[in-house]
Amino acid sequence: AGAKNRPSEAAKKTAIRLKSGGWWELERAMLRVISLVVREMKPLGMEGMATFDPMAGIVLWREQRRAAAARRRAVAELYPHFEPEQVPDLEPLRMGVRHAAAAYGSLASLLQNNSMQDKAQGFVGAVQAALVAGDGDAVEARATAAAARSAGINPEDIVAADWCTLAFSPASYVALDHAAKTVVVAIRGTVSGGDLLTDACSTSVPFLGGWAHAGMVASAWQVVRIQMGATAKALAKNPGYSLLLTGHSMGAGVAACAVMLLRSSDADVAAAAEEGLAEARANDGVSQEAATGALDAIANVRCYCFAAPSVCSLDLSLAAREHTTSVVAGKDVIPRLCYASVRRLMRRLNSAAPSQPVMKAISNALGGGAKHLQSFGLGGGGGGGGSSSSGSP
Repeated sequence: AGAKNRPSEAAKKTAIRLKSGGWWELERAMLRVISLVVREMKPLGMEGMATFDPMAGIVLWREQRRAAAARRRAVAELYPHFEPEQVPDLEPLRMGVRHAAAAYGSLASLLQNNSMQDKAQGFVGAVQAALVAGDGDAVEARATAAAARSAGINPEDIVAADWCTLAFSPASYVALDHAAKTVVVAIRGTVSGGDLLTDACSTSVPFLGGWAHAGMVASAWQVVRIQMGATAKALAKNPGYSLLLTGHSMGAGVAACAVMLLRSSDADVAAAAEEGLAEARANDGVSQEAATGALDAIANVRCYCFAAPSVCSLDLSLAAREHTTSVVAGKDVIPRLCYASVRRLMRRLNSAAPSQPVMKAISNALGGGAKHLQSFGLGGGGGGGGSSSSGSP
C-alpha cells in the first residue's frame, strides 16, 4: 500500500518545479549570461560601451556581404570549372530527424512538415499539457502519446520517457523503432527554463581528454544515468538491434556528448548499463549472449545531430566523425554559437562601432581602465572562464 501511495518521479519533479514557479532557472540563466558579458566587457573599460552601438551591427553586416562577394569572385576566377560537392544520401537521417522532432512531445507536430490540421492538433495538445502541468503523470502520458504519433511508432514502443525535468536534465525517451531495427534515445532541445540554464552554462570543462560545454556535459551525464538502464534492457530484449542517439539544437549537443561517454568505456556508464541488463536477466529471462550483444551495440552507438551547437574542442570533434553525423541547414546560427564565437563577435562589434573612438577618448580623459565600468553598474563579478571550440561534432 505504501508503494502505491508513493509519488512518481514525474510528480516529484513537477512539485519541485511548481514550488519555484519555474522562474528560478530562468533567473539563473539570465544572471549567467550577464556575468559572462560583464567578464568580457570589464577589461575594455569605458571603451567597451561602444560594443552596444546599434550602428556596429550594420557596419559588420556590410563587411560580411563584401567579404562573401569577394570569395565568390575568387572562386569563379581561380576555379572556373568548380562543381559543388554532390549532396550525400540523406535517407538514413530520416529516422533520426523524426525522433529528434518527436522528442519535443506535444510540440512535435508544430516543428514537422505536417498539415495545418496536424499542427492545430499539436497546438491544442501543447495547451492541454500546460493546463495539466501540475499533474506530472498526466504530462508524461500526453507527451509520450504525442511523441509516438510524431515518430510514427506505437506508444508502447516508447519503453522509457522522462518529460518532467529539472535543470541539467533535458527531456528524453527510449524507443524501439522496429522498422529500422534500432533502439533510439531522443533528447529534446531547449523548451524550459532549466534548458535555458543548460545553454547559458557555456564555459568549458575538461571532458574525455579535451574540453566541452559545461551545461551539456552535465546534461549528458544525467541522460546516461536516467536512460542507460532502459536502453541496455531494450537492446538485450531485441537482439540484433543497433543503438542511435539523436536530438535537435541543445538536445543534439547533449546527444553528441552522451555518445562520447558511451564510447569511452567509462566505469559509471558500464555500471548503469549492467543495472538494466541485470533486471532483464531477472525479469525477462534474457540470456548472457543477448546481454553481451547489448553491450556491443552500446559500444558501437551512432549519433545524428540536427543543428547542434558547438559543444566540444576540435580534437574531440575530429574523433567523433567516425560515429556522429552533424546536420547544419545553411546559415543557421545555432551550430556556430559558442562562448568563443560570442566573444569574437563582441570584440568585432567594439572595433567596428563608429562611436568607439569617442568612447576611447572619454576613457582616456577619465584615466582609462576598467574601474569606470563601476559607475555604470558593470563592474560586478564574472562567471567561469574558458571557451567552447568553434567546431561541433
